[in-house]
Amino acid sequence: MTSHLLLERKSTWWLNPRVGGPTFTLPGERDVQFWLWERNDGISVVVIPIPPATLRVLTEETVQIVWDIEEAECDESAKVYVGAGKDIFEIMRGAGQEIRRGLGYKDELQIRSQQADEPLAFYDFLGIPISVVLIDDGWQNVTFDQQMKDMDMNDKFPADYAIVEELKKKYGVKWVGIWHTLIGYWNGVDPNGQLAKKYKLSKIKRKDGTALHVVSAHDVAKFYSDWHGKLAETGIGYIKVDEQAFFDSVVGQESTVLWKAYQNALMACSKDQGIIWCMSHSPRVLFHTMLGAFGGSQWKEKYKKEESHTWHVYSNAMNSLFLSSLSSNVLMDWDMFQSSHPYSRFHAISRALSGGPIYISDTLGTHSSETLAPLHITAHGRTIRLPHPATPSRATLFIDPTKTDTLFKISNRTAGGNIGLLGVFNCRGTSCAGTISVRDVDGLAPRDEKEGKEGKDYAMRFFHQEVAMLVGWDEEVPVKLEKRDGELVVVARLESGPPAKGGDIRVACFGIANKYTGSQALASTAWSTAADGSRTYTARLSVRGVAGFYVLAETAPITHIGSLTTVSATAVETQTWGPGDKTRAWWVLVDGRVNGTEVLEEMEARLVWK
Repeated sequence: MTSHLLLERKSTWWLNPRVGGPTFTLPGERDVQFWLWERNDGISVVVIPIPPATLRVLTEETVQIVWDIEEAECDESAKVYVGAGKDIFEIMRGAGQEIRRGLGYKDELQIRSQQADEPLAFYDFLGIPISVVLIDDGWQNVTFDQQMKDMDMNDKFPADYAIVEELKKKYGVKWVGIWHTLIGYWNGVDPNGQLAKKYKLSKIKRKDGTALHVVSAHDVAKFYSDWHGKLAETGIGYIKVDEQAFFDSVVGQESTVLWKAYQNALMACSKDQGIIWCMSHSPRVLFHTMLGAFGGSQWKEKYKKEESHTWHVYSNAMNSLFLSSLSSNVLMDWDMFQSSHPYSRFHAISRALSGGPIYISDTLGTHSSETLAPLHITAHGRTIRLPHPATPSRATLFIDPTKTDTLFKISNRTAGGNIGLLGVFNCRGTSCAGTISVRDVDGLAPRDEKEGKEGKDYAMRFFHQEVAMLVGWDEEVPVKLEKRDGELVVVARLESGPPAKGGDIRVACFGIANKYTGSQALASTAWSTAADGSRTYTARLSVRGVAGFYVLAETAPITHIGSLTTVSATAVETQTWGPGDKTRAWWVLVDGRVNGTEVLEEMEARLVWK
């Protein structure tokens, strides 16, 4: 073993990334849910224990397979998945398929939810339409000991559940969600309250010695059916269920009986309402509930310490490598951030790349339009979500960027896989420098040896630095970022036009150029030649916005789009390949917005050379 990545169980509900070299450096014995390591011959190996089995790191060089008797049924045996190969990401995709097949699961159900936070009036003032809202912790009637009293809203909401329809009618919100914990509230149910009169309660003991009451396994299906049914009647469209790993903290065999009953009850409700699984990194939840339906990954920090922001992004990316392989139904949830915080751009880029929902938790009057603008389509309050979960780049997989002076890189790609997106982050307390390359994007095919001049077949664009350049597959591009800074780099392959007397033309379309994930709006591209010899490059997009193109040609293109579309071309650099070569690099923008606003309508942008 030359290097390794572990996901240890930091608590009953979170997986914590740990990286190292030939030996383990964990402080004492630790349970591990995921182990990826690299051999000296370049082969990578992944080891994933299937509950009730787990891995336990005992010493610097010793890992033990442990079978948890409390969690196991009498006829269960310990299972561990092991995969090996040269491509780490292919190994991970294969691991999920084999585990699902071995456990008898099929990818059938997909539940997707997004959320944005209050207050809507200020978002409306900023011109940011909100389509999805979550009513988070703080709405329930609870005791001083944090126990749930009943199913009503507290006096912070004098109109009770009428707030749901108000949000929809006043602000045009389409989906309103609500939060609660798996057992009702943080410390269960009030044994002297209204719920105790209607549902049988069980008194349970936690491993820390505390005791509390929860709805019994016998009655929890009725409890959830009644509660979620009431929420549905009021217009609630989805529910965020927190503390999913709670029963891992309960002593005795009753823990197994209760967690199965609760997860079954929750799954029954998910058929009618979207469910977000939160604090759910329990192996029992990951390998049973989530494999059969939907799951989210979330590393939640309180952001009281500055270093927690960089750790938040790093931890989510490393967990995404493992969790996204388990099921195609898993939608990664990287949690909320504040748009006016010093780390706002750092977080915004990572959430755009994550492939999951985007949460904003600003206080009144502190929203930053500058931070939010690249995340959504102006006229509709919609994001352009990438179809894949983000993963850490191969180059930084076995390095902890919060402890070493190296740039952290995570990547994603568009639905067609032709355009790559690379997030580059400085996770250190001072400025940090490094390099990036096309190879940092998982899933992009290497160049064709027969194409391109000097093997440079890709255009690379830095979103915030507003720099575009021609690069080769193996070319290392230097990058320097200041403290708290992040950058989004989009990589697109150049497409060669039909041969003609006017010289070679090569074009790369970046989609909607002023949105982080605007490349996902690119539906198709095509070259054509007219009878008069003019050549046309047509890009079809799902959004009317500002489309960006990197062009290699002797002259700038013209356009025939219509009165609503304008075009501008700027020479960004000179590229020549020998005497007499007049090729130049152009950055071309085609503005298809309607009255200066992006809208969700199809658009065709055509670049024409006469």
